[in-house]
Amino acid sequence: MVKPSLRSISKYQLVLFFLFLACVGAVKAQAQERAPEIRGKTWFNAGAYKKINNKALLGKVVLIFFWTSNDTNCDSAARTLNEWYLRYKNKGFEIIGVNSPEWQFDSSVSAIFSKIDILNIKFPVVIDEDSSMRIAYAQQMWPSFCLIDRDGYIRAQYKGSYTYRDIEKMLKALLEERASQVRLRRDSRT
Repeated sequence: MVKPSLRSISKYQLVLFFLFLACVGAVKAQAQERAPEIRGKTWFNAGAYKKINNKALLGKVVLIFFWTSNDTNCDSAARTLNEWYLRYKNKGFEIIGVNSPEWQFDSSVSAIFSKIDILNIKFPVVIDEDSSMRIAYAQQMWPSFCLIDRDGYIRAQYKGSYTYRDIEKMLKALLEERASQVRLRRDSRT
């Protein structure tokens, strides 16, 4: 079997290869979609905001954390996110916890507030009573995460199989991006 060498690749083939990679990246960037609206009636830890919505969060990297109150994996995730919140919040980072009750007994405001207190959650949390946010973000399991860039576009979603290291790596990359950087044209939907 003959191994291809770098010398056997023509400059033309190399240029085509890099053009292909650039086109794939452009298509991926244009396929990004705006994050669905963040909404809810009952909020905790939201004192820093008059109203939390997508417009208020523009300019920040946002991690949406979908969780339920009666799940040990969600408890563990909340503890990790508390650490990240304290570490990165002064760098333009925000976490929005979206509590979507899995069971009826999970849905009382007092039970959710108690869980927020027990976990010492520092970031804003909204109760998603009717699961409309969970559905809008296509999140079907707990915990799950969605990273939104400074322009309000979904850049990564983690559900089921993920590692905190992968999420934090993407978070750091998004924090390093600046709003002033030239971006590829994205879809014109608002």
